[in-house]
Amino acid sequence: MSVFRRASNPPTDPADVLVHDLTVPGPHEPFISDLSFLARAGQVTVVPTDPGHPQAALALALSGRMDGVTGSVKVAGSAERRDLQSLVRLIDVEDVSAPDDALPLRTVIREELALADQRSSRAQVHSFLDQRDLTGLAGERWDRVPPGTRVALLTELGAWRPGTRVVVVAGPDRHGGDPIAWLRPAEEVAEHGLTVIVLCAPATATHLLQHRHDSSVTTGTVIPSLAPWAGTVRPATSHTTSLEEAHA
Repeated sequence: MSVFRRASNPPTDPADVLVHDLTVPGPHEPFISDLSFLARAGQVTVVPTDPGHPQAALALALSGRMDGVTGSVKVAGSAERRDLQSLVRLIDVEDVSAPDDALPLRTVIREELALADQRSSRAQVHSFLDQRDLTGLAGERWDRVPPGTRVALLTELGAWRPGTRVVVVAGPDRHGGDPIAWLRPAEEVAEHGLTVIVLCAPATATHLLQHRHDSSVTTGTVIPSLAPWAGTVRPATSHTTSLEEAHA
C-alpha cells in the first residue's frame, strides 16, 4: 500500500502528551492504575495495556472523554478536557470508533473521508483506493481486509481530521497479523509531526521491542522500557470489566 499522504499542512509546534499517575475507574477495581508516560510529537509511543475494555477506557481518558479519572493527561501543556477532545483522535477503538465489520471497504473509506472534511463521492473514494492499490478490495467486507491495511487506513484518515495533533490507536493487534504491518504506517504519520500512541497487549509490545533490537523498527519508535516512571512508560495495570458497568 502507498505511503501516508497528509491532507493538510503538518503542525508547526509539537503536541507532546504527558500522562502522570493516571487511574481510570471501573465498577469494582480500576481499568487502569497509576499509569505514567511521555509521548513526544514526531514519534510512536507503544503503551502495553490489557486488551478489550482497559484499552478502550485508556483511549477515552487520553482524549478527555472519560469521567472520574485521577492523575493527569496533558496535551501540548493543557489538561483541559475540551483541548484533549479537540486535539486527540481515537482510532479503531473497539465499541467506540471501530468500523462495523460487515461494511464494505468503500463504505468505510467514504465515511472516514467525510469525517475528515474531505470530498467523499464515489469518484473520490475510487481515487483514494486506487492511489493505494486497493481498488480490488473495494467491495470486500471490512473484517476481510488484511489487518495491517485496515489499521493503516484508519490511522491515516484519522490524522486527516481537522485539528488533529495526537492519534491514539487502540488494540491494533487484536486483528492478528504481523504488528510491523501497522507500526510502519503509524511511523509515517508521526513523521509528519503528529504524536502517535499505540495501545497494545504487553506481549505485542515485547515483540516490537525485540524487533527494535534487531533494527527492524526505526529509531522514530519509542518502545516502553517496562521500568518505573523515567520519562517513557510505566506499564498499565488493568482489570477487565465492562465500560457499561463503569458508567452504571
